[in-house]
Amino acid sequence: MTTPRAYTHEELREQMLAHIRVMCHYWATLPDKPPQERCEGVAFSILTMLDGMSGGVRFGCTLVAGAHPEDKQYHIAEGENWVEPGTEINSDRMLHELFYRAAAAMAG
Repeated sequence: MTTPRAYTHEELREQMLAHIRVMCHYWATLPDKPPQERCEGVAFSILTMLDGMSGGVRFGCTLVAGAHPEDKQYHIAEGENWVEPGTEINSDRMLHELFYRAAAAMAG
């Protein structure tokens, strides 16, 4: 038996990518679902994983926006909003819960 240790970033990355591959295969092989529903299923499964609510991956992820250092001044000069580096986009909500709500709102 080995002594417990923290996973490496490589191990966590591979767990995440393996889970995404499994979800892609799962949703691609459902014969009774139309393509749009299968694509949405993959997206929902990935968001569920990022939120830490998936049984296939035992961790959640905080998504942090990044931007090139020159982006802010460029967007200001263009009269546009900019991305503030380090902004966490999922610190206050579960992304998988918002996914279908946003789709329902778009549908009217």
